[in-house]
Amino acid sequence: MNDKIIDILIQAAKAGGKTVLSYYKTDLEIKEKTSKRDLLTKADLESQKIIVETLTKLMVTNGISEDEIGFICEEDFSKNGKHTFIIDPLDGTSSFVEQSDSFTISIAYKNENEIIAGVIYFPIKNIVYFAQKDKGAYKIEDEQKIQLQITEKKLSDSLLCFNTSTNTETTQKILRRIINIVPFVYRVRENPCISFNLMRMAENHYQIVINSRAKLWDIAAAKLIIEQAGAIMVNWQGQRFDFDFTDRSICYPMITCFPNAAIEIVKHFHE
Repeated sequence: MNDKIIDILIQAAKAGGKTVLSYYKTDLEIKEKTSKRDLLTKADLESQKIIVETLTKLMVTNGISEDEIGFICEEDFSKNGKHTFIIDPLDGTSSFVEQSDSFTISIAYKNENEIIAGVIYFPIKNIVYFAQKDKGAYKIEDEQKIQLQITEKKLSDSLLCFNTSTNTETTQKILRRIINIVPFVYRVRENPCISFNLMRMAENHYQIVINSRAKLWDIAAAKLIIEQAGAIMVNWQGQRFDFDFTDRSICYPMITCFPNAAIEIVKHFHE
């Protein structure tokens, strides 16, 4: 199964991407989940539905019993299984609603208690990013497969990207910290799509990515890809962390950077 899993993830992500694009720049009904900043559209729900259906069909075709297939999905769907898929069917819903192009489909594959493969798909540009544990990180663009490798820069030459939160207090907290690190980096950008920011980092457009309330489905695939490209993802205290797959409510404040930069970034990133 491991030798086929990336192809399975890519097919499912592209199916979700096709669904999302069918709603792009249309007159969508937009619902609020926890606040006016936390949005839900039919594109999210339909993308998740087609991804789950596609993954189930492909896994069964490859000899896996449906009873062994599990899901942890953003839009309130979970199912236990030996072969578990962690799905964000539309990361960057606010960007999608604003008709920006910075939204993605993110799918990670967990076997037993470890994420061993991940795919992030940019539907607008038809670019696939993927990684498999201990096998490196890559992107596919214009039918060409390109290895991703993080290039180290000094902190003073580093471009930092962060995203605000749907929670007002959390946004205020991260902004206070960002202000303190501004003098030590080259420049700062903000973008609401976490996986988009991390893949831009994998291509060396950003050197630091910071987030305050990432959920499992936001970063499960991206964490594997970025680490296979040579970066590290740590918490705000600079410690590496593992996911708790049993509690979908957990938020993961994280800093992603080149390994040698983590200690210095944490030193400046305070309130």
